[in-house]
Amino acid sequence: MPDLRTKILISGTTQIVSYCQDLLSKMPQWYGYYSSDSELLLQDAVQFVPDVIFIDLLMPRIPADEMIKEIKRVPVLNKAEILTYYVPDPKACDHFAIRAHMIAVEYMKIATEQAGAREYLGLFNPDLFLDLINIYRKDTIS
Repeated sequence: MPDLRTKILISGTTQIVSYCQDLLSKMPQWYGYYSSDSELLLQDAVQFVPDVIFIDLLMPRIPADEMIKEIKRVPVLNKAEILTYYVPDPKACDHFAIRAHMIAVEYMKIATEQAGAREYLGLFNPDLFLDLINIYRKDTIS
């Protein structure tokens, strides 16, 4: 019988990765892998061959759209569903900084969709995380 657990690779800050790790460890339908280093994300994806990849739109050092293009070039990763999200900029303390951050988010939303991301999930919300990713579980796809 085939394994119906869905493999997910979570990429993000150590706080996001830690939260997702805690949550998914209680969910037998998911098999989680985690990458808090954007420079190792492609290497981790090739190693684990996830069904779903969860990427921060504003990942450090490497533009998310470029990372998605690299992922899509790897044949074993071509079928991975890539989901994107964003987190607020903790350093944005005035109206202009917040607005600049949101402009960057909107730009990357479009760029990542063009690069091959399946869905933009919006602001990372711990309370909705499972609801948003559960539609990509292998055991719910008929």
